[in-house]
Amino acid sequence: MTSLQSHKQVPCKVTAYVDEGIKKLVELLNTFDKVWTFDSCQGNKKEAASIFCGYGESQTTSCQEVCQFVCRLVAFFSMHIDSIDCAGYNIHISLEWWGSKKEPSILIKIPPNSIDEVTNIFACAKRQLENGNVDK
Repeated sequence: MTSLQSHKQVPCKVTAYVDEGIKKLVELLNTFDKVWTFDSCQGNKKEAASIFCGYGESQTTSCQEVCQFVCRLVAFFSMHIDSIDCAGYNIHISLEWWGSKKEPSILIKIPPNSIDEVTNIFACAKRQLENGNVDK
């Protein structure tokens, strides 16, 4: 019998089943440095599409780092919001805490009929973040 040991955990992108309509955005978000998705739904006529993400390394990333990432993302996103057909939905990028979690999760909610447009904006944001062209 082996005893339980604490081993260092490292990021590993894996295949997961997601709703077909949100697959491209989930795949894209998982290519952002330090981002992983853990829940998503493509939404419907009455419900927004949603994705929950984590950022950074568990237990070592500060809340401030997560907030700074979200702020840079939102700053870029807000510059491009006019190009999206909101169709009566609000677009949300927010931080949420629950349970005994030490760090926040990122919640993204978007109109289901705008997933492709939003994916394109996130792809552009990713390029800008990688090049350091979004204010830190």
